[in-house]
Amino acid sequence: MTSFTKAISINNSSRSFPKRANIYMQKRLYAEAIRDYNVYFAQIGSENIILNEYWSRSNALFEIGEYLKVLQDVESIIRLNPSYHPAFFRKAETYAKMGKYNESIVYYGDFIERFPSSEYSKSSLYDSSTATAYRGRGMIYQKQKLYKEAVADLQTAARLYNIAGSIDNEQFCLKLVQDILKIK
Repeated sequence: MTSFTKAISINNSSRSFPKRANIYMQKRLYAEAIRDYNVYFAQIGSENIILNEYWSRSNALFEIGEYLKVLQDVESIIRLNPSYHPAFFRKAETYAKMGKYNESIVYYGDFIERFPSSEYSKSSLYDSSTATAYRGRGMIYQKQKLYKEAVADLQTAARLYNIAGSIDNEQFCLKLVQDILKIK
């Protein structure tokens, strides 16, 4: 980090800001990372920002609870790359954190529709991502006492986690299903 700070102090090198911001992210210094990303964005102009830089800043913003700003960055990411699946997931997750459960359900559904696990059956990464979307939506259904929908989504998540080899997550979802069935 010292070398990036030195480069910034000598010639205000715009490329050094995101590099130092990434180091701040690794150290969980989110406010500092956001500051560096903001300086960098201001220097290069929004038309020159690449997806990874928006994504990194949105992660820092998410960590400190700046959810409206996260949604702005996610929209920018989707404009840059409409097939970047983490942005759609982050949108659903952000609405959930904001307590906007109906919106979150819509965007989890959008994620599941756009990126179904069967489309990527050779990749456990996508099965796991889709499983996580089903789990997220299922947990929101559970909060809303929509138990039938919650059970269906959590069972689907468990099956996909099993395919992906994520046994701990599979067991977590199956435990939630058992808890819901006890309530009903």
